[in-house]
Amino acid sequence: MVPGNGNSVFTNQISTKVQNRKRLDKVFLLRHFGSMKVKTSITLLEDLLKAIDGYTGKHKNRSEFIQDAVHAFIIQSIRRQQDARDLEIINQHADALNREAADVITYQKIGARQR
Repeated sequence: MVPGNGNSVFTNQISTKVQNRKRLDKVFLLRHFGSMKVKTSITLLEDLLKAIDGYTGKHKNRSEFIQDAVHAFIIQSIRRQQDARDLEIINQHADALNREAADVITYQKIGARQR
């Protein structure tokens, strides 16, 4: 395999990366230009509510705090899923990646000798 010729084992993963990026972009867009807010009611433990109240200083109210927390959780979950998929892909292609890396090192050694 010649380095840089587009035959990398990750070539087929590009569309997956683009789709994942679009998912994250959608989460950000919904937050900043988002949909209408909907009034809802949730039940929380009293201690949790007290903890939320202790952190709402920089936020205007509980709703804003909870919205920011849920938004951060969703983004973190998406990134964890992406990381798990990336690790799975790397593990599936470990042998090929190691061969490709060895091939690149060989080309580097040849290039260094020719100088």
